Parts: sequence; structure tokens; C-alpha cells
Amino acid sequence: MNIQRFTAPTAREAMALARNVFGDGTLILSNRQLDDGVEVVAAAEDSLSALEAGRAILQGTQGTLSAPYPPRRSASSSTSTCRVPTRPRPPPRKKRRRKRWPRAI
Repeated sequence: MNIQRFTAPTAREAMALARNVFGDGTLILSNRQLDDGVEVVAAAEDSLSALEAGRAILQGTQGTLSAPYPPRRSASSSTSTCRVPTRPRPPPRKKRRRKRWPRAI
């Protein structure tokens, strides 16, 4: 997999440099602001698909890989044991009445 780092004064120029090297199938992996400009880390999109195919062969599976993260749990399936203990809420404050000054005639 060919990953390269490009730096330029602006993000637009750094991405243009990456597109010149990798073509239209450029995959931006990360970007960050530096003191003297912007850094973009990019790779070719076809090299990423080749990496995934190689990983699938090593795992002995065919086709696409399974998701790297477990599926999200819905809010209704959450349990009360996951709650973080908090301090009890203080009692509500009494509302103060505003003083109304007499109107000038």
C-alpha cells in the first residue's frame, strides 16, 4: 500500500498534490493544520481495496470483511447498570420577585 504525506500552504493545494500523484482515485486518510501550512496523508483507492482483499484471504473469508466494530445498541436495549452514579440534585431555588418602581407621570 502506497501512503504518502503532502504539505502545502493550503488544504486545496495539498489535495491537488495528492491528486497529481494518485489520480482521481485518491483516498485522503488524514489532514491536519501545521504551523507552516496543511499536511495531508493520502493513498490510492485501489491500494486500499487490495489490502482488504488480502486481509480477507488471510482470514479465510470470501468477499467483504465484517465490520470492525460491534453493532450499535439501541437506546431501548440499554440497561440501568451502565449508568454512572451522580450527586443528588440540589433543591430548586426560590424565585425572587422583581421590584417595580413607580412610573413617572
